[in-house]
Amino acid sequence: MNFNINLLVAIFFFLLNTFSLKIILPYLKKFLPDKPNARSSHQKEIPRGGGITFVFFTLAYKLFTGSFDFLIFIPLLLISLIDDFYKISRRLRYSIHCFTALAMVITSNVLNRTSIDNFYLSTLFIIFLVIFLTSIINFINFMDGIDGLVGGFTVVFFISASLLGFENQNILIASLLGFLMYNWHPAKVFMGDIGSTFLGALIGYSIIMGDSFAYSFKLLLIASPLIFDAFICILRRAIYNQNIFQAHSLHLYQRLVKAGWSHSNVSILYICSSIFISFINLIFGIKISIFSIFLIFVFGFYLDQKKAVPFQ
Repeated sequence: MNFNINLLVAIFFFLLNTFSLKIILPYLKKFLPDKPNARSSHQKEIPRGGGITFVFFTLAYKLFTGSFDFLIFIPLLLISLIDDFYKISRRLRYSIHCFTALAMVITSNVLNRTSIDNFYLSTLFIIFLVIFLTSIINFINFMDGIDGLVGGFTVVFFISASLLGFENQNILIASLLGFLMYNWHPAKVFMGDIGSTFLGALIGYSIIMGDSFAYSFKLLLIASPLIFDAFICILRRAIYNQNIFQAHSLHLYQRLVKAGWSHSNVSILYICSSIFISFINLIFGIKISIFSIFLIFVFGFYLDQKKAVPFQ
């Protein structure tokens, strides 16, 4: 009975998100056009900000059901929405990211799982977690550059997380599937910063919310195809003495698109990588999952060297 009710609710939010996007799409085209530039993976103007639908429905449902923990994301969502309209300073944006990350740490179970009694070590651990969470928020934002990639990946991530015992995110998953009806290639709308930063924050939150570090590590492994691409790209740019804060198009997924791969094929590649890791995780456990990450890394290195346009 509960399964049938949950399924009907999910179908309702899928249709609601799809219908809502259809309604607001003309306004997004008018007020939030994303004009292509030299770094873009698109050749025509496409509106952004479509993520406001799945963000709103997820938060509204959480509040309706008496779950108020998602209120910690409100400052992040507001600054991201403003940033979609008007570019704001990196310092202000990152300050809000840090505030949100600190709120996630305080409201999660991660501090209770540690046995650090030393004040200074505890402080260092909290600082590490804040940097970790803000990195994930920005990494997911960086990876939102082609049709369907972040939305499709997030669906896989939260289905996998629910199978591992994390709180069911069926409303978000259903709403994201409705969003993907408009975001899959050829995209009619982008999610914008409000969507990508929300998903990044929620992914990071789910990683630290587990009852054990083994659980957190499993989720981190599932998220690794996107996170590693962004992280390795930053490392390579630092090695080449490039400004890591300057906008670019050097991620592997971007260079594969430049090499002639379709948006759909690149998105499916990353999504299937996460599905593969998730499957290994669920069936064989962490040790074999680490080996699966190694296989994904080797395959990514092959794509980087043989299929993608050169990094520089």
